[in-house]
Amino acid sequence: MTDVAVAGEPFRIGTCLSKALSVYFANFVSFTAMGLLVLAPGFMVLLMFFGNLLASLGPALLTGESRLQLTPLTVAGFLAAFIAVLTLQYLLIGTVVYGTLQFLQGNTPPATAALAQGLKRSVPLFGLAAVTTVLVGAGLLLLVVPGIVIALMICVAVPVLMVEDGGILASLSRSRDLTKGLRWQLLGVFLAALAGCIAVTAVVTLPFDFLLPREGAITLAGAIIEAAAQLFTTVFLAVLVAVVYHELRVAKDGVSTAQLAAAFD
Repeated sequence: MTDVAVAGEPFRIGTCLSKALSVYFANFVSFTAMGLLVLAPGFMVLLMFFGNLLASLGPALLTGESRLQLTPLTVAGFLAAFIAVLTLQYLLIGTVVYGTLQFLQGNTPPATAALAQGLKRSVPLFGLAAVTTVLVGAGLLLLVVPGIVIALMICVAVPVLMVEDGGILASLSRSRDLTKGLRWQLLGVFLAALAGCIAVTAVVTLPFDFLLPREGAITLAGAIIEAAAQLFTTVFLAVLVAVVYHELRVAKDGVSTAQLAAAFD
């Protein structure tokens, strides 16, 4: 079953994917620029402080050698870098949500305007990043399935926060209500999107696996290529989340695209 008839138009998996692809490619340059502006600082810090360690991680894992030494300080640094990159990803999602909803209304805002909207809500976005990571992580530890269910329940919490301007807990609760009764369809949407992203990433990075030096699985060039692939994937999934939220609101609440975009005015 690929759709559910509710208050407005039916929620369809194919519609979500096709709209997300259309929005992504139509705004490829501006959304990629947003991604670079938001994520580049985090990745630069990661490479600056942990580049040598990352370069030695691949050979250590492949050969079983014990050259790799992880001190408590290093582990703490990795954790801090992970948190920084994660929070920046949530900021990017919020930024892309604004750009996507404006585009669906027929507008094409500059990257700076979209970034301003993300920064305007940066503090609750960072809080939401922390809460959702804990919730999904705890669920994944409980035999994986609960984590997937939780992730589907709160998958549109960022768009809710951006558009409806509620608090962190209110956004999580609203996301749960919006996704209720449609989570199998949402699972299909995200599985299809993830499969496509993995396939495209593999095709793009495979030639470099043969061209790059063979002394290690992770090199500086390889890290840059992986970061670029991660950037494109993150941007596309952010677009998809925005489109899913749009379609859920149209289906369940019967609202129009103009009403959603007007929330930013």
